[in-house]
Amino acid sequence: FGEYFAFGYNRAAIIIAGRTEGLKYSYYFASPYKEAGYNVLVIDNRSHGESDGTLNSLGLVEYRDVLAWARFLHDELYIRKVVLHGICIGSATALYAVSSPDCPQYLEGLTAEGMYTSFKASFAEHVKEEGKPTFPFVWIFFRIVKKRLGVDAAKKGPEAFMKDLNPSKRILMLHSKEDLYSLPEKTYAMFETCSAKEKRFVWFDHGRHSFVRINNCEAYDRAIREFWR
Repeated sequence: FGEYFAFGYNRAAIIIAGRTEGLKYSYYFASPYKEAGYNVLVIDNRSHGESDGTLNSLGLVEYRDVLAWARFLHDELYIRKVVLHGICIGSATALYAVSSPDCPQYLEGLTAEGMYTSFKASFAEHVKEEGKPTFPFVWIFFRIVKKRLGVDAAKKGPEAFMKDLNPSKRILMLHSKEDLYSLPEKTYAMFETCSAKEKRFVWFDHGRHSFVRINNCEAYDRAIREFWR
């Protein structure tokens, strides 16, 4: 399920929210794309909001849905260029889509806010903050995930995909120095391995995980407008 906002352009941005967040949350990130000359598609991820499904695979299956949305925009609505904007797990989902061998040429790249190296690493930081031991809790959790979802989320993650990103794609990464779950130094080291033809990493001094724009609205929007103009 999705909602499409046509502003009269032949380019479109697909906004992919994070875990437990629906398309209404994605409205908040639409305005810089409208200002940059893009129509906007917001979506409910699989098993979220009005979309079908009961399980979510942390983007490792959902990226196929994103590719289907991009094909719809291109083939049915005659959109010439598509870009993705993801927040947290949404950014990982966007990366998997752009890294896929099935990614079409008109899907040009992604903006990633709060990208983590792996969901296992991010989840472990959540557990530590709550004062719980990471072992055996994290190990048990990912064994259950693998059994229920059929994907190994402990081994597959953005770090494994970033270094193999098609050089023809573009990537803009937005990250807060205060992010406790997607550790800034590890995310930047991952970004350095990317061989995209055009890449940019923008730091923000303030904002916890997934709350970067609300603390840096003007600079956040300017980074998007300048990169995707």
